[in-house]
Amino acid sequence: MSLCSRNDHRDRVSVVDQLARRWRGARRSKRRSLGLLVTLFAIGSGCDQLTDRSRSANRQPAVAPEAPPPLETAVIELGSVTETKDLPFEIIPYESTDLVARVEGYVKEIKVDIGDEVTAGQVLVSLSAGERLADIVRWQNKVSKARVDRETSHALLAQVGSHREEQLALKRLNESKLATTEGLVRRGGLAEEQLDQAQFSLESAEAALGRVDADVAAAEAQLRSAEAEIQVVEAELARVQVWAQYLTIAAPFDGLITHRNVDHGDLVRPESREGASLLTVDRVDQVKLVLYVGIENGAQLDVGDAVAVTAVEGRPTPKLAVQNITRYARAFHRKTRTVRVEVDIENVRQNKGGQRWFEPGEYGLARITLNDLRDVQTVPAAAVNQLEDGEGSILIGPDTSAQETRVRVLASGQPNRSGRIAIEGIGEVLENGAQIIADFQQFQERKK
Repeated sequence: MSLCSRNDHRDRVSVVDQLARRWRGARRSKRRSLGLLVTLFAIGSGCDQLTDRSRSANRQPAVAPEAPPPLETAVIELGSVTETKDLPFEIIPYESTDLVARVEGYVKEIKVDIGDEVTAGQVLVSLSAGERLADIVRWQNKVSKARVDRETSHALLAQVGSHREEQLALKRLNESKLATTEGLVRRGGLAEEQLDQAQFSLESAEAALGRVDADVAAAEAQLRSAEAEIQVVEAELARVQVWAQYLTIAAPFDGLITHRNVDHGDLVRPESREGASLLTVDRVDQVKLVLYVGIENGAQLDVGDAVAVTAVEGRPTPKLAVQNITRYARAFHRKTRTVRVEVDIENVRQNKGGQRWFEPGEYGLARITLNDLRDVQTVPAAAVNQLEDGEGSILIGPDTSAQETRVRVLASGQPNRSGRIAIEGIGEVLENGAQIIADFQQFQERKK
């Protein structure tokens, strides 16, 4: 075995060490020292030569670089692309009302508490206000008196009306007597004095009729006054009765009590201030899913666009059918530059014993469909060099002669399930089936 073999490196080191020890032991003899030096030099030279020959034997011949494989190609083909966006949402009641006191009073009874379900018209809170009840009694008495006065006026008017009829009949009788007397006087059957007496009787009857007419007018005026008084007192009675109705606070619609800010015996007033509500009622048989879309996508919204709930915080995602946009603000908020979108949801599960899909205040993620493109030209996403303003370029043709062509990227460049995006030509029509480079970036790197 060679001392300088790679596999016997340890033996080589051992031999050198032995020679060195022999050198130290024989340093007194110059001749032996000189021989040892010659031996060490020979060993070192031999090792170098053996190492060089070993390296030369192991050196591989140079290999010429291989040509790069051809670039992968694809074709322009018709397909479908759906542009969606995942956004956070919040569930709010379809309606929510803070119930406040309309009159001043003390809380007499509270019939509900938070978490209770209520129906429209159900009495929730009763107030006590003794002076309001006294007002009702006082105005009820006034209404009764006014009605009596009206009946009295009716009776008086009927009485003077009857008297007028009597006076009118008497006048007609005197008119007839006067006509008869005038005829007899002309024929000489009666003296002139009889004619004067008949004339006087007629004038007396007419005067009496005039007085009765005045009494009739006075009775009619009194009746009108009584009727006006009734209208006044009945209006006041209605007003205080309305105030009395405010002593009971009822639910405006079917819903759920979500807040209670009052206790028995509290003095409440009809004041409008924050925190003045007694109870809060939320309508939960229907709810609204509310989300906000940024200004970059707001112009793509439309009523009826699909909205799918993809996650709800804190619990498994409900298997709710895809919903649709019910309404949106059609204007951007000046501070957030977002548009409010609302989706009405029937919140009662069928065949689930009245269970609800959501509770007010829940939140999660929803996927809104912004564009649903059908039968549009599509290419692999990697084939497009996307630029600003929704434009880009593709390479049409085989590997060696591909030509860069400008295109418009549709649906914000969002790929479909096959990884293809929708495009359309700018200034020229793209042919379906045209061959393109499948990876624009790889082509650019190959050119470098």
